Amino acid sequence: MRAGVLSGLLVIGMVAGACGDDAGEDGAGGTGGRGGTGGTAGRGGAAGRGGAAGRGGAAGSAGTAGSAGTSGDGGAAGTQSPGGAGGGAGSSGSGGKAGAAGSAGTSGSAGTSGAGGSGGASGAGGGGGLGSGKTYYVDPANGSPAGDGSSQNPWRTLQEVAQAGLIGGTVKASDNVLLRSGYHGDLVLNSGTYAQPITIAAETGHAPRLRRVQTGAISGIVLRGVSISPAHAATYTKTTIVDIQAASSNISIENSELFSIANAGSWTANDWINTASSGVQVSGNRITVRGNTLRNVRFGISVSGQNALVERNTIDGFSADGLRGLGDNGTFQYNTVKNCYVSSSQGDDNHDDGFQSWSNGPGGVGTSEVRGIVLRGNTFINFENASHPFRATMQGIGCFDGFFTDWVVENNVVITDHWHGISLYGARNARVINNTVIDNDTVSPGPPWIMVTAHKNGTPSEGGVVRNNLATDYDVSGTNVTQDHNVTVTNLASYFVNASNFDVHLRAGSPAIDAGSGTLAPSLDRDGQGRPQGAGIDLGAYEFR
Repeated sequence: MRAGVLSGLLVIGMVAGACGDDAGEDGAGGTGGRGGTGGTAGRGGAAGRGGAAGRGGAAGSAGTAGSAGTSGDGGAAGTQSPGGAGGGAGSSGSGGKAGAAGSAGTSGSAGTSGAGGSGGASGAGGGGGLGSGKTYYVDPANGSPAGDGSSQNPWRTLQEVAQAGLIGGTVKASDNVLLRSGYHGDLVLNSGTYAQPITIAAETGHAPRLRRVQTGAISGIVLRGVSISPAHAATYTKTTIVDIQAASSNISIENSELFSIANAGSWTANDWINTASSGVQVSGNRITVRGNTLRNVRFGISVSGQNALVERNTIDGFSADGLRGLGDNGTFQYNTVKNCYVSSSQGDDNHDDGFQSWSNGPGGVGTSEVRGIVLRGNTFINFENASHPFRATMQGIGCFDGFFTDWVVENNVVITDHWHGISLYGARNARVINNTVIDNDTVSPGPPWIMVTAHKNGTPSEGGVVRNNLATDYDVSGTNVTQDHNVTVTNLASYFVNASNFDVHLRAGSPAIDAGSGTLAPSLDRDGQGRPQGAGIDLGAYEFR
């Protein structure tokens, strides 16, 4: 434990939507960030890049869906099977059993999981099969706008199919549209409600390409297995690659790749800030984003809608926030977020977070609450190569403008060179259990902490539990906040298999083995392995086996 933060107000940020920006050494006010009320000043040293005040400069259980059956609006959560929701379970990821996938019949968009259970980590999301209705084909090389959509006489591009009103016209609920290799343009869908979703997917062995996807007042669409990038068009234009607008619901984006450009090796810092497109914006409700790979983006996956399920995605190379969760009752699980680019010294006013949340109310940022978020089994790595260009510090899980009510933060791994490993500024009845938070270098900023502290307006956090964690520092305060079975790790080699290579599984003989409490501990670990494996619950995100 260390002393609490010192006080010292930061300047109010300039752009609505998040927390304040950097402070100078010894708590000097920053220039303001993105709408925050500023943090409290830290205890000096290099300025932290974050809205919430740190101590080293200023700010700086839903199981996976069960058997899907006919998914429609989504299978019920809570069977705790580590397999994917709907369809085949997929191969088990980094250990543990794959779990039964459920009889996926008509794939549909698997519903968002509830708040119970501890989902597993296996597979790439399961994906699901095709709908039970008719199947149509789209082929840019051999199709025609005058085709009938049959395999022998396909339509030409998905953009033409959508613009002609064939989706919702000829193509009805539970039908499938299979895409063949080639460039399909933009997919824009603005109307229709399909209780049994329409599935739009790559035909087996094909590699369809889209420039972008946008959905409006439509419900019941599954998009699977496509490559989506503005670089696929003849001329690159910065965009939001997948934009699921507020009127949308029951949309699923699965097993696809999204990127600004395929190789950003020649990008300048300005390109990372002003050329990079953002990946996925989710403003609608009951949206699933599963098993996708995002590369070279500004923002990764940003969610403001409610009841979202964001699972088993990889975000590799981003210059703002990897994940954002602003809507109630969202589940973010088994995602990997890594390799953060550009900092304030290179002209970027955004402070970068692996995951960020804040509340928005009548009085602006920090005047309401975000309820029921589950952060489970995610991995956040600031950088894999210390010499990668335009390297930036990354706040791990940064939640600075609460309140954050009834959150579950469990089995996450945060490896970063910032003070903010997991930080909740204004938490009510939050559970922060069995997480692993370490530093990936030995210089300032850092080492990262697990922090539960007062709202920026001074209201203490209340209730909740901080338990069974492994971290390089802690700062936990509030009214009736329980903290126990947490260990401050100073010698990484004695605890982990190979922390320098980002393997924080427990090594044989680790002091963390059997050292935890079973009370409220997740029943599965980061790999989907059951707890306990020995005489007791282990500390951190992984159970030794």
